[in-house]
Amino acid sequence: MARPSTDTRRNIVSVRSRPSIAYVVALVTAAAFSGCAPATSSTGFPRGPGDAWRLDAAPGCAGRRSDGWSARPGGPVPRAAVRCVTLAEAAARTSRLAVTATPSAAPPTKAPRHEPARAFGERPHASAAPPPSEPPPHAPRRVAAPALDADAIVALGPAECRRVLEAAGVEVQTALDAPESVAQPVRVEGAIGGVELRLAWSRDPAHDVHAVFDCRLVVALLPAVALVEAAGYDTLEYVSATRRGGGRRSMHRLGLAADLVAVRKGEGRYNVETLYRRGGVERCRRGSMPRDVFGKMLCRGWRERWFHTILGPDHDRAHHDHLHVDLAPHRKRPSTPYVGLRGASAGDLPRSRRRDPS
Repeated sequence: MARPSTDTRRNIVSVRSRPSIAYVVALVTAAAFSGCAPATSSTGFPRGPGDAWRLDAAPGCAGRRSDGWSARPGGPVPRAAVRCVTLAEAAARTSRLAVTATPSAAPPTKAPRHEPARAFGERPHASAAPPPSEPPPHAPRRVAAPALDADAIVALGPAECRRVLEAAGVEVQTALDAPESVAQPVRVEGAIGGVELRLAWSRDPAHDVHAVFDCRLVVALLPAVALVEAAGYDTLEYVSATRRGGGRRSMHRLGLAADLVAVRKGEGRYNVETLYRRGGVERCRRGSMPRDVFGKMLCRGWRERWFHTILGPDHDRAHHDHLHVDLAPHRKRPSTPYVGLRGASAGDLPRSRRRDPS
């Protein structure tokens, strides 16, 4: 291959030094899109795959001279003359480049200072300390049931009963409108732990006599409320605590009985008829624990002596839709809870004491 003439060498700039990546990319881009023409032989075609490609010197110049300078008024101006390379050669040269970037350490920046808007000519005030953050709201306190059985609870006096409820975090108010038959009349204020004790089907529970409890019955209900909370419910509904009339032995007349009818979880309501599985008393006697919350309430209430009486759907038709629980001050001690099972006692009481105290 003949060596190019001096003029040809002037029009071709070989990339022999280590160019930057941007420069190499520019060469390749120019070769691809700017009409690069191969160094041709006498036939006008490239000599071979390894032949160099070159871009016509100074495309678009008004005048051309053989010595590589453009003729312009005012003096000669150099024009660019580049030597085109193949993509493979450009990639090979680029891979040999050692390009490192050393980031300069940026000076620390300060957070922008935001000042309140002020009137023209007003002097800025000294920045006040940020207000103290308020403590997060506490989660509802879990029910703290006292370790007392029905006999110990029924023996509590008014002051002792109030102290037990205060220690458990239960707020009550004296019910001034209660019947005289209720010895320690109170109304429950607010939730017990995370469970609301709600009088069902009442338009004005704050003044409804059915929402009046003897203080001791509220204490006895604490383990049942704790069981309801542990089962994931937030409300325990009852239909009556104090009830006027009834038999002389009725604990409702004394405010010492409650009929529990349903539990709630959010908008869902689940009553005794839906949840309670018949035969729960027998399963409890055999040593197994019912799965539903009312079955557990009956079984644990009997074993742990929460109440003196527990009657449910297994007792008779009158209790098909609720659990009747009560305290009986007149019962001889030590006592065994009376649990109704098809009209008979599931406890160890003699037959002469089988009665329906509801």
